[in-house]
Parts: sequence; structure tokens; C-alpha cells
Amino acid sequence: MQLGSTILTATGGENIYLFKMNTDGDFLWAKAYGGISQNFACDMQIKGNNIIMTGTYGSNEFVAGNIILPPPIQVTAGFVLKTDANGVPQWGKNTGGNTYLAMGPDAFFMATILAGTRTFDDITLTSNGPSDAVLSSYDYNGNRNWYKQYGGTGNENMRSLSYNTATNSIYWAGCFYNTMLMGSNTLVSNGQADIFISKFDTQGNNIWAKSYGGTGLDFANASTTDAQGNFYIGGYFNSTVNFGNVSMSSVGQADAYAAKFNSNGDFQWVKYGGGPEGDNVFDMRLGTNSDFYFIGAFRNSATFGNQQITSNGSSDYYQYNSTGTLLWFKTAGSTGSDEADKIFLSDDGSVYVAGTIIGSAQFDGINVTVNGGPFAGEDIFLAKLNSDGVYQWIKTYGRTFSAPGGISLPAAGSGTAKFIMKVGANGTPVWAKNLGGTSWVAAGNDKLYVAGYFSGTVSFESTTFVSNGGTDLFLGSYDLNARDGGGNPDDNPRLRLAIKTAKANNMPADNITRGIKKGTGELEGVNYEELTYEGYAPNGIAIIVECISDNRNRTVAELRHIMSKNNGNFGDTGSVSWMFERKGVVNVEKPGVNEDELMEVILDAGADDLKNEGEYFEIISSMENFDKVRKAIEDKGYKFESASLQYIAKDLIAIEGAAQETVLKFLDAVEENDDVQNVYTNADFQSE
Repeated sequence: MQLGSTILTATGGENIYLFKMNTDGDFLWAKAYGGISQNFACDMQIKGNNIIMTGTYGSNEFVAGNIILPPPIQVTAGFVLKTDANGVPQWGKNTGGNTYLAMGPDAFFMATILAGTRTFDDITLTSNGPSDAVLSSYDYNGNRNWYKQYGGTGNENMRSLSYNTATNSIYWAGCFYNTMLMGSNTLVSNGQADIFISKFDTQGNNIWAKSYGGTGLDFANASTTDAQGNFYIGGYFNSTVNFGNVSMSSVGQADAYAAKFNSNGDFQWVKYGGGPEGDNVFDMRLGTNSDFYFIGAFRNSATFGNQQITSNGSSDYYQYNSTGTLLWFKTAGSTGSDEADKIFLSDDGSVYVAGTIIGSAQFDGINVTVNGGPFAGEDIFLAKLNSDGVYQWIKTYGRTFSAPGGISLPAAGSGTAKFIMKVGANGTPVWAKNLGGTSWVAAGNDKLYVAGYFSGTVSFESTTFVSNGGTDLFLGSYDLNARDGGGNPDDNPRLRLAIKTAKANNMPADNITRGIKKGTGELEGVNYEELTYEGYAPNGIAIIVECISDNRNRTVAELRHIMSKNNGNFGDTGSVSWMFERKGVVNVEKPGVNEDELMEVILDAGADDLKNEGEYFEIISSMENFDKVRKAIEDKGYKFESASLQYIAKDLIAIEGAAQETVLKFLDAVEENDDVQNVYTNADFQSE
């Protein structure tokens, strides 16, 4: 990847990069961090000259300058890394997994998802259930002040951590299953996932903790605090939920909500609404006069308070005052799967919204047409509204774009764009640069800065950027596996297994050899890559979708469209993967196999479990022991009908009747897509 005159070369599947520019958009420097496996950024915050970032890395070491973190105990590990103002690493530590940040005056705070046994700094922690939550504090020199582990028998997840200056305290929101122990408080879920909110002092002592939820899935996705120490959260709920004396019942699959609590955690008010499909809140902000704004999504029609609205697409924004009175409400979007993810308020009261649209969209009666249809790609939109909710301008950027000021952004080709753009108050672009990390929106003076994402190849000005891409996979049994590990089957277990499967299906030897050579680059081949997406089917069922594609942009657009059309939601990376474990699965044909002897063979090889599934035996193993177990079965002469790495749900959700039919229809639609290879869910279907 080229940034300015700097070329960054990934050491493996995907690396993390950081770069700095001045206020005119001039490139200053760029740094790359990571090892030879996949590396992902989760959060980044800046305090003075301190740049703190978090993320996860795969099965090998994580390298950042002279900082080297060891390979993970399990499949992945989390990290926190501090750099100076020039991006030079100062120190790094292991965390348990995905980690979210809040910056205090003398220390920063982290909320971490801990699944299984993980290295956390210089200690080893093990979750009480499938996953726990860890709250910790460090000074800016990397010295740990304290850590606290919270959890119970189920899963805990969080995406929201805030430091409040007025109360010198930390507010924390997320969701949990079953029970969660937090200080002297025991929270008990009413059904599946419930919402938790909590407050801590800066020494990590829990001041209060409360939970809300019904029999369905209830999540807190966003939060913020105000100058009085009040705490606001937003997300979605399913079925019936009680907030204080207010009982809320979702109209359809899930409804959106925003709630306010005072600094003691006492419920103040809640606003909610929705329609027959999935509705959600993504982001929220507080204005200087304590007006409250949040942004979310709904589809088809929905009711918010006494107001009946019809969706142009799936993006909407709201303004309430501090007492919870609705001031204005806006809808935007097209008939495609649009998203408005971020909202920002400037000092003059203007409201800036950023997101993506597909096809032709409507913004309060204003028609906006973008290049490309629902399967050709997405465009980025920026919109400015005044404090009364009146649109000032709407701009789109992405596929093909020319505007006054001499900036031209040619079509990105086969990829969605990860970028940062600076525009004037009238929406005129000033400059555009490629950017990595979490999407965000920020404003200052008369300028607006927006960050998004890209894959494939994009061009900004005269600079072309090429993403590192995902982990390569063997396509049609060989091509990509040969590229991911080399063309010698003796040194490449995945290629060895693919060749064995191909021969079992009578594939000619010449075809196998040609496929391997394409994969290793000896022959020209199509650039296929492995893609993994997450989301929700109807009724809150979590899904993970594995794809192989030669056009990432096409695949993600198609899946968004399919999921939206069939009452599901396309999720962010990490939104549901914490509910699953990556395991090796080998299915052995029963004829001629003694179950006791098979059990002895696989246990000696390190397998975890054996299940009798009627026509075959299913053997489960860790990722690390998968090839060893498969080879032991093969050496014994047993025939297996399949052997693969799969996502196994930690907890299953029972579903039946009409709800089951809706979920099965959704899954059928997803699986019909040509790029989809595997779909994993946490559904436990109760009827045939």
C-alpha cells in the first residue's frame, strides 16, 4: 500500500497501519504494525501526544517496531499499543480480545472481551463462562493500575466505555447472558441477552450496576455522558423490556431505543419505536444546549411516539431535548441497504451525518442519485443539517466523483473504499486521503472530516492504494490453498487435504497440478479471496457467513441486500463472532468403524469430543490439533466424508414455529448466493 511517498508492505494476511497528515491533508508519515497472520484494529484514541490503539492478531507474533508480543494461547489475542506523536511504538501489552478505550486525564481505561484462557498483560486470565468482561486502567507509560474481571455462566459483550469529567468516573454498557457478577451486584438475565449499565470510580470500584431486558435479545450499542454526569445509551430490544415504570414491546423483529439515566443510575426516560423489521441505534451525541441526537436504522414503516413514518431506505436521525421531548425526526435512504453510522455536532449547532447509500436516495424530499446499482457498489454520503433539522447540503462520494476545487476521485474498481476526506462547510471537497481504523466523523471550524474503509484498489488524487486483502483460501479445492502456505503438499496441510478430496472425486492430475500452479503464481489465475461476514437473521439469530469472491465489493453489497430484504441485519466485524468458537470438525463414515477404537485414536491425537450423528461420527478438535487428528484418522484407514474448520456456537437459541420458518427462509436466501460457501448460526431448530 502506498501512502504519499511511503510504501507499506504487509508481512502477512492483513496488517494494521497508522498515518498522519497536517490540516491541509498533506501526508506526513505512515507506519505498519502486525505479524504474518491477520491483524485487526478495534479502537484508537488520542490524548495529547499519546496515541493508544487496540486490536487483535492471529496465530503468530505481533510486531510493532521493537515491540514483539508472543503468539496467542488460543486462536487470537488482543493487544494495546502506544505510539508517540510520530507513530513510533513506545510499549505494547496483551489484552484478552477486542478492547474499547476511554481516556482520562492521567490514565486510560479499557473494556475487554475475554473468551476462554487468554494472556492479559503479564497474567493469564480464564473466563468463568464462554466469555467475560475485563475492566482495566493503565497510566500513559504502560503501567497497569488495576484490572477487574466480571462475568458469569454466560457470554458478556460490550462496545461502549465512557469517562465522565464531571463525576471523575467511568460508565460502561453492554450485554450479558445468564448471570453477571459485578462487584457486590449480581445481574440476572430475563431471557437471552440483556442490557447492563454500570458506573465505576477511577480505582475500578463498582458504584452501581443495573440490567434491563426481556425474553429476547437486547443490546446497548452506543452511549455517551453529559456535563451533569447523566448517562445515555442506545441500541435495540426484542420482545418486551421494562425501563423503570415504562414497559416497551417491540413491534417486529427488533425495535430501536434510546434511554437516559442520572449519575446514580436512576432511570429518567426512554424513547423507542420501530416497525415489523429490524431497527437499531448506531451512534449518539449531545449538543451544547443538552439537546440529544441519535442515529439509527429502520425499514418499511415504523412508529416513534405518535409519529408514523415510512422508510426511504434504512437510515434515520432524531433530535430530542434533555427531557426526552422529540424536536425533529428525519429519514433518509434508498430502497437498498443503506447505513448512516455516524453523527457529529459542531459548535454552531449544525448536525453532520455520514454513511453509505445504494442506488437513488431521498433526503427529506431531496433526490440524490449515485453511480452503480445495488450490486455494483455503494457510495458514501455526507449530509449537513441545521439545528432545526433542515438539510443544508447532501454530497455523495465513491464510485465516480468530480467537484469544484480540482479534486477528482475515479471509480474505485472492485472494492469498497477506506478513506478520509476533508470538505468545506458547503460540502466542497478540500482533499481526500486513504485511511485505516475505525470509522468516525469529526468537525471543527468550517471543516468536516469523515473516515470510512476500503478494500481492493482505490485512487485519491494521483495516489493509488491497494489493500493487503484477507487470508487467502484454496478455491475449488486448490488454487487459494496453494497460495496460502505454498505449493508443496508435504508442507501445506490445507493443500494436502484439498488434493486428497480432489482425487477422491476423480479430478484429473493435470487439473490438480494446474490449479496449484495458479495458486502459487506460476500460472496466471483469478484473484480470489476468503471473506467472512457477520450479522443477524430474524428473531435475533446470530450468523457467520464464509465466502470466496473475486470482487469483495460485489459480495458485500449483495449480502447486505439479501439480509435486509429478508428481515436480517448485516453486522460489523466482531458483532457476533464472540458467540462462536473456531473448531476442527471431521465426519467419519460409520461402516467398518468401532466407536471405542475410534475414540482411543482421536483422544491420543488431541481431539475434544466425538458425537454419534446417525450415519457418521463427528469428531471435534481445537484448531491447533485439527490436522493431527485428521492425519491420525487417515493413518488408521478410516474414511471421512469431510474435514474442515468451522464456527461452532457456544450457546444455542431454541426456535420453532413461524419464527423458525422465517429464519430458514433467510438462511436459504443467503446460501443461494454464488459466493457463499458456509453459513453458521446459533439456532437450535425445534421442529422438522
